[in-house]
Order: sequence, then C-alpha cells, then structure tokens
Amino acid sequence: MSKINKNDSNDDGKENSDNKDMDSGFIPSSSLSTHLEIDYKDERSSDKKKSSKTAADYGKEAEMEDLDSGILVSAELSSKISDLKIENDEEPRQMANPSNKQQHQQQQQPQQPWEIYYQQTKEGGDTQLHFACVDGLEKVVAALIRLAPHSCLFNIQNNDCQTAMHLATLSSKPKIIRMLLIAGADPVIRDRHGNNALHLASEAGDLQCVKALTTPISKSEIQEAHRNYGHRSQDKSTSYLRKPPQLPFDLEFRNYDGERCVHLAAMGGHVDVLRELVYVGADINSKEGKSGRTPLHIAIEAANDVVLTYLLEECKSTLNIEAITYGGLTAYQFASVLKNVSFQNNLMKRGAEPLTPPDTDDDSDMEDEDASMHIANYI
Repeated sequence: MSKINKNDSNDDGKENSDNKDMDSGFIPSSSLSTHLEIDYKDERSSDKKKSSKTAADYGKEAEMEDLDSGILVSAELSSKISDLKIENDEEPRQMANPSNKQQHQQQQQPQQPWEIYYQQTKEGGDTQLHFACVDGLEKVVAALIRLAPHSCLFNIQNNDCQTAMHLATLSSKPKIIRMLLIAGADPVIRDRHGNNALHLASEAGDLQCVKALTTPISKSEIQEAHRNYGHRSQDKSTSYLRKPPQLPFDLEFRNYDGERCVHLAAMGGHVDVLRELVYVGADINSKEGKSGRTPLHIAIEAANDVVLTYLLEECKSTLNIEAITYGGLTAYQFASVLKNVSFQNNLMKRGAEPLTPPDTDDDSDMEDEDASMHIANYI
C-alpha cells in the first residue's frame, strides 16, 4: 500500500476548500471582514475628498449641471421666479375657445323687442300674443302684430298645439280673429285634437266666430291694414298686405276623430252655424270618418227635431236622404233601429224609402237591449 503524504493531503485540502469557495459564490467570514474594512476606508476617503472641495469646485459642478440640463438660471431670473404666486380663483377660467367666444358675444347682444314678446313661457308655451287674445286686448294684439317681423310668429303653438287664433276662437273674439287673418295667420293649423279654429267655433256654436273665419276679406279691411301696418307694406316677407288670404278656406278638413265642421255643428244642435257653413259651401252630405254618418244621421241619432227639420226643409235640394253609413243604414233605417216613429213618418213624407234594417247577429237580444246601444251593431 502506498503511503499518503500529509503535505500532499493538506495541499489537496486547500485546493478543495478554494474550489468550494469559488463554486458556492460566498465569501468566507475572514475575507468578508477584510472587504468591509476596505469599503469603509474607501467611503471615508471619498468623504474627505468631498469635504476638501472648494466653493469654486461647487460652482464648476453647478455650471456643468446647468449645461447638462440645457437651462441656464441666472440669479435675477431665480429671484423673479421665487416672487411668483399662484392665486386660487373661486371660479375657474374657461379655456379660450372660438366657439365659446361667439356664444358669449351672442349672449351679450341685446334682444330685439319682438324676441321678448314672442318668447314662449316654460309652463304652457304661450306668448304674449296668446295672452292678449285670451283677454281680448285688441290694442295689444295690434301692437304685437305691428312688432312682428314675419307672419309666422302668429302661428306659434303652445303646449296644447294651440295658436293665437285657436285661443281667440275659444274666447269668442271675432274681431281679433279678423286681425290675425289679415295679418297672415294660418287658419287651418290643428290643435292636439286635430281641430282648427273653425272646428272649435262650429262645435261651440259661435256664429260670429264662424263668420269671422269664413267671410271673405273686404277692400276696406285691407285699407285699414295698410294704415295700421303701412310701414311694412314694402316688406317682401309680409305679402299679406298685397295679397290677402282667400276665405273661406277648405271646409272639408277633418279632425283626428274624422269629423268635419258640419258634423260638429249637427252634434251640438247649432242650426244657425250649420246654415252658415252650408251657405259658404260646406257639403251637407259629407260622412264622418269613423262610421260614415252624415249630419242627417247625426240629427236622428241625437233625436234633434230642430236640426232634422232644417235639413229636410231648407236643404231639400241638396240633401241626399238615402245616404248610407259604413254599416249600410239609411236615415230611415237609422230611425227604425232607434224606434223613433215620428222621425220615420217625417222621412217618409219627404220621400224616404221605408226599408227595414238589415239583420244582425244580435237581433234576438234587441228587445232586451237599449235601442241607442243596439245602433252600435250597425255602425
């Protein structure tokens, strides 16, 4: 057996230990302490070097820092910057914007007088012209008409779609109606129920307002308008002074229930209004839109002897006594279903054919049913 040399073993041990140190990456405690001492000495030496710097050295470093940053700050400029103060405004200023400037300039511009008086209220959407028409203030209405730059302002509708003419009609102000018509207001605009001013006057039985809405405008009224609004007679936008509106307008307008003016007058039993409408050209045989009833059917259904007599006597030359509803009923059959014998006899005298009503599915229950309710089966 070979002998192992102790020195060789020691040398091998050192090499192994060195290799272990290198492989593990850790510094032994003895060498770590030496490293710490060296680092500490280096830091102290660097501190001494820093403390040994003069003011000139710091100045040079400051200059170098200024050169690196690209900004040179002088003493005068630094003093000015230090004196600056930031004030906190209660209301932040808006950024300059061309659109904001334009809006601001528009807000600063004073409103025209007509813009003020024709501005609509938030509650009901009415203008001062609406209020003046309701109160019947003719002088105020004339002043507002004179003030308006265009006749379209007379057609402004409130929240119920009512124009000034609607309100003048509901308030029974025929003179104001004529003023508005001559000034160029549109008489056929509908309210939220589809009624124009003539519908409202016919339904209310207001003969004076019906005449105001249907009588052609005379030359004397045109001359009066020239005197009142003569300073605007050369304005091309207001042509009503040179060409007044043609009256009566279309009398066959329907509201949203399909009713024309003659139907509304017949329903209300307003014979004088019905007579005026027929005189100015309304069709007495026109059918309402829902069931096809004529004013004759409406008078029989309402058992209105006055309207029936007017239709049979004064309108006999134009009245179609055999007109039928959408359910196929003549006036005589209508009276038969309603069991109105006096109307049946009156119609027969005027030449109506005595036809029996057509059969329905509910004829068996007719005896136990109200006749006015049973008529719904035909219309």
